[in-house]
Amino acid sequence: MQFLDQVQIWIHLYGYFIIFPLAVVEGPMIAVISGLMVAEGFLNDIPTFSVLLLGDLVGDTLYYCVGRYGGRPIMTKLSKWLAKGENRNIVKLEKHFDGHGAKTLIFGKTQAYGAAILTAAGAAKMPFLRFFLVSFAGSGVKITLLLLIGYFFGKSYRNIDNYFYIAALFSLVLLAVILFVAIKRKTIKP
Repeated sequence: MQFLDQVQIWIHLYGYFIIFPLAVVEGPMIAVISGLMVAEGFLNDIPTFSVLLLGDLVGDTLYYCVGRYGGRPIMTKLSKWLAKGENRNIVKLEKHFDGHGAKTLIFGKTQAYGAAILTAAGAAKMPFLRFFLVSFAGSGVKITLLLLIGYFFGKSYRNIDNYFYIAALFSLVLLAVILFVAIKRKTIKP
């Protein structure tokens, strides 16, 4: 919690100049704290939303680029090793993002493993414009909600941080259970 207190001090001192890089790295918690700072009159709502949105989009684009330009060679090497020379994992990933890319990105932006999904979108060569538009829409909604949470409930951000942690943990456990059931039913082959 000391870090969150420090972030609040940094935002109070440096305003939008510190919000942007923090939003690139850790957008959700910065959005909640920024909402609190808007409620207390230290920041204005529209510029805060704009800086958070820009920071989130830059972060998403960086993950996409890692997948597009760095993740694909790694996946190719892993696929050759895991699938004995076949690139079927990459082909499956590309087909998935062709048919379900928007839903997958929106789901990823609301869960704790968004970085992996954003990177996978790049590795699957999802068209950048489509990626950007979906990411823009998802980020806009997410940031709006998080700013409102911070605005109305920001004084209890320590509890909100705990809730985010519990939600992320629950999501990971749920994903593990779904994967376990899928493997048991042989819909996914390990």
